Amino acid sequence: PPVTVISCITFAFMRLIYGYLVVFAETKKPDLGGVFWVTMLYHTFIGLLVYTVVMTGVFYRRGNDAGPMLISLPSIFYVLWSMRRFESLFSWETLPFQELTDEATLKARKREVKGEYMQPEMIKG
Repeated sequence: PPVTVISCITFAFMRLIYGYLVVFAETKKPDLGGVFWVTMLYHTFIGLLVYTVVMTGVFYRRGNDAGPMLISLPSIFYVLWSMRRFESLFSWETLPFQELTDEATLKARKREVKGEYMQPEMIKG
C-alpha cells in the first residue's frame, strides 16, 4: 500500500532532521541538574497531590457509600506531610555545619601526602 511507502519516507526524513537537531542545534549549557532535579521532585509532589484529591473525589462520587473515599482520604494528608518534609528536612543547597564538625568526620583518617608537588612549568630547566 502507498501509505507504507510514504510512512517510511517520512520517518527517514524525520530521522535525518532530528538526528541533526539533537546533536548540533542545542548549545552547551552549564550544569544546573541539582536545581532542576529538586524542582522536578517538587512538581511531582504537586502532581501527586492533585491526583490524590481527584481520586478521592471520584471515589466519593462513584462509590455506593463513603467507604472508598474514607480509605483514600488519609493519602492526601500523607502527601502533604511528605511534601512539607521534603521542603524542610533535606538541605540540598548547602552542607550543614553539624555534618562538617561531626566526630566521625573529624576522626576520619587523613591521607598522608608524600613529597612536595611542583608544577613542571615552574621548574627552571
